[in-house]
Amino acid sequence: MEERNPALKNTINLIIAQIHNGVIDEKTKQKREFDIFDYYTLTSMSLKEFMQAAGTFGIEPIGIKGFFLQNDLRNISHDDTDRIMKMGYIVNGIEATLEQKKLMINYLRNNNMPVTVPLFRLAFKRYINNVLTIESDKIKTL
Repeated sequence: MEERNPALKNTINLIIAQIHNGVIDEKTKQKREFDIFDYYTLTSMSLKEFMQAAGTFGIEPIGIKGFFLQNDLRNISHDDTDRIMKMGYIVNGIEATLEQKKLMINYLRNNNMPVTVPLFRLAFKRYINNVLTIESDKIKTL
């Protein structure tokens, strides 16, 4: 598999390295912890798929199970759209409007990310803090 899919091997190694070392935020240039949003910007694999893929390359993902457990990536098969649309969420004194919620949900779906409350919160926080730029005219409504 390694010879046939070096990009997957590189992605696995990158995820493991960033879980251990953190990431440099592109806009703020500050180092921060790797989070679930970062994970899903790099891959759509579940924990089981990630661990299996790592094993096929002989990569031992030491010390990362805690990240998956902390972010509950084991069973992300539900969709929190209804819950998100009903909840109030405030970042820096700005409450998410229905339009912003729809934009975030469609952004997650367009980027093959699960629509969960934790991912919504991270996406909205980055959006409000101008770390995540979303061109609404390029987001398909799903």
